Amino acid sequence: MAIIHRRTFYAKVGGAGPLVEHLREFGKLAAQYGLELDQRILTDFQSGRTDRVVWEWKIESMAELDLEAFQGNQAAGEAFSKWERTMNGMIEYAEVENWQIA
Repeated sequence: MAIIHRRTFYAKVGGAGPLVEHLREFGKLAAQYGLELDQRILTDFQSGRTDRVVWEWKIESMAELDLEAFQGNQAAGEAFSKWERTMNGMIEYAEVENWQIA
């Protein structure tokens, strides 16, 4: 059964737009190392906390979250680490949910 892996990011004030672009870059980075993602990015500028960005991946199992394309590949690991450090500087915090598709 498929799973929706959802990360809700709370960007620093005014940072939702740049965060969306950075998340799109991850899709390109993943594809470069052979990882194809079924992803979508959602933004909410008019309700709740400001600068909230949701990033969803549709996966078939939790094992896919191990990002196998980056494991054992030094260049891929370094590229992902750099990408992640940049993202961490863009957000206040994040929440993670995993929803099983019924």
